[in-house]
Amino acid sequence: MKIVGLPTFMFSGDVASPGFYSQASSLFIEGEAGYFFDMGKIGLPVGKYLDTPQITERDATSGPKDAKVTIVEFSDFQCAYCKEFQSDLNQVLKEYAGKVLFVYKHFPLPSHAQAENASLASLCANEQGNFSVYANYLFAKQDEWGKMKGTQKFKDYAWYLGLNGRRFSQCLDTKKYEDTLDADKSEAQKFSFVGAPSTFINDVFLSGAVTKEVLRQVIDEELAK
Repeated sequence: MKIVGLPTFMFSGDVASPGFYSQASSLFIEGEAGYFFDMGKIGLPVGKYLDTPQITERDATSGPKDAKVTIVEFSDFQCAYCKEFQSDLNQVLKEYAGKVLFVYKHFPLPSHAQAENASLASLCANEQGNFSVYANYLFAKQDEWGKMKGTQKFKDYAWYLGLNGRRFSQCLDTKKYEDTLDADKSEAQKFSFVGAPSTFINDVFLSGAVTKEVLRQVIDEELAK
């Protein structure tokens, strides 16, 4: 059934018999073993994940690959809560430099019209080895580019930050990393996230913009294991 979180509710095939199922079918996933009720679709939080995000070469990362603690953040550049959280997370990452691997994954929310363009732009910056600088600038300028249409503002930022502007523009115009973005969105859907930011510290899941104190506590607990 590809279950990734607990608690999980499964039903036999009989659940499809009552008349109500035609109205509730979108909340169920059918498999060979029966029917799985997807709580994420009605906003119920997962108590414990049985799986963690996959880290690939296409991901933007910082820190040692063999670190004892891995932080994987699913975020949206146009999300105000994500901006606040990223500032706190960046501070904590500096405090634990050399001890933590950080992985950024993209979770642009449908309500944010420019979020996908921002993600694609950051992936083009990552191609040139400048993800962190560009990503932090996107958050800093969130109120500016969030009111714009198109991608010109993202190209202007690339020139301003010293990237190869022509290479960046070609990358963004062709949506070179759309497959990478789609893979991150599919992975977020797999975990039934209800909002951003959504963060894993090893196998510990943190929903929303948690505080620096919470981040430090979880990291310390994982380092002590």
